[in-house]
Amino acid sequence: MNHGVGPAIIESPKIRFGGKEYDQDFYEFMTQSVPELDSIEPLNWSSVYKGQAIPVNSKVVMIGISNTRKEFETFLNTIQEFQSSGDFYFEIIYTSIYGDRWKLSTDSEVPQQLD
Repeated sequence: MNHGVGPAIIESPKIRFGGKEYDQDFYEFMTQSVPELDSIEPLNWSSVYKGQAIPVNSKVVMIGISNTRKEFETFLNTIQEFQSSGDFYFEIIYTSIYGDRWKLSTDSEVPQQLD
């Protein structure tokens, strides 16, 4: 959710997994690069790409899994295993209309302001 006073402009989305960086949005990564998740059919998803503007009071649902409890649990357990192994990292760097830079990542539950 963009709670700022202006649009959030995506500067760089990034996914790292297994020592490799993926130039994919989260949905593409999940369905094309992670065999454990390729059978899960998301309920909804949105692409996040460089240059994308997210308007004030808008949100982007990167992926929504709720077709069945089994699919949700498979997704959740797989992502939790990736995170606990230290083998998975996801971040989005974005800027405000004032030039402030922020990072949203798997390292924190809230955005962190960058220098």
